[in-house]
Amino acid sequence: KLPLALSSDDLRALLRLGADELFTLQNGAQHIYYKLMDDFITEARLAEVREQTRGLVEEQLGNYEPAVEEALVHLINDAVQVNQIPSFEKTQQAKQEAMAAVPPVMTIIPKGAAVVREGTVVTDEQIKILEELGLYKPKLSMQRVLGVFLMVGACLSVLFGYLFRYRQDLTKTSRYLTVLGVVMLLVAATCRLLMQYSAFLTPVAIASILVTTLMDRRMGLLVTGVMALLIGVMANSLPVCGVSFLTGAVGVLALSRVDSRNQMIRATLLVGLANLLAVAAFELVDVRPLQEMMEASGWGVFNGLISGWIAVGSLPMFESFFGT
Repeated sequence: KLPLALSSDDLRALLRLGADELFTLQNGAQHIYYKLMDDFITEARLAEVREQTRGLVEEQLGNYEPAVEEALVHLINDAVQVNQIPSFEKTQQAKQEAMAAVPPVMTIIPKGAAVVREGTVVTDEQIKILEELGLYKPKLSMQRVLGVFLMVGACLSVLFGYLFRYRQDLTKTSRYLTVLGVVMLLVAATCRLLMQYSAFLTPVAIASILVTTLMDRRMGLLVTGVMALLIGVMANSLPVCGVSFLTGAVGVLALSRVDSRNQMIRATLLVGLANLLAVAAFELVDVRPLQEMMEASGWGVFNGLISGWIAVGSLPMFESFFGT
């Protein structure tokens, strides 16, 4: 049973009818109701379905006075309700299938073609093309600059907080702090310089190997994490942050004996392999084309190898200059 409400006018119109007429109206109203409810009625289609009621009443029960027909329309429309509730899971699945069925849109810019001309209004699409081609970089906003400063401050606070809390032996003289600052600054500058060629050309492992060799493995891992976060913010890329940390950590863990040249060579090769696997993994997650994935992986191998070579080559300089 459905809770139906009738106005006083509708009640008066129906009460004037006899028993036989009421029985006929009841059967007719039920027939119209079941016909309407056989349709799939969602919340969005409810008003549309109820609009059909008046036409059906006039068609099947049109021999009654208008007040009676109006009462029937009100009764039936009160009874007609939503009978289909959308499934969130099925809707999301349908959206995903529809998105997967649409091929990616690729815009080919011929060599020498003019993307924009002087004096014309630049559209959002043209700006995106220029960014993809590396011909335009958006201006830095104060919000982004503030965010970078906060991230750098947080990372350095963690690093030096660890030093002064747990490694006071390294803070008694300025020698180790100077080494740490110079290594991190040089590696950050090198990463920023090489990023213009590839986002994955970020030799964070240089700092990992040098700090591990000059200090210890715990400091090497901590510096690796801090540098990876900073480089990730600098590149505005989570994959770059992940690859930098993974390859740097491999460089630290590969140095089982920091005084062995063979171990340094082994660490260099392992860092190169780790770069290859990490870059390939992130490219597969992003579903990149095979050609882009191979190119990025090649940069990853090169990044790993030069990281090890630079670290090994610069180690004697740091040892003699800072007396570590």
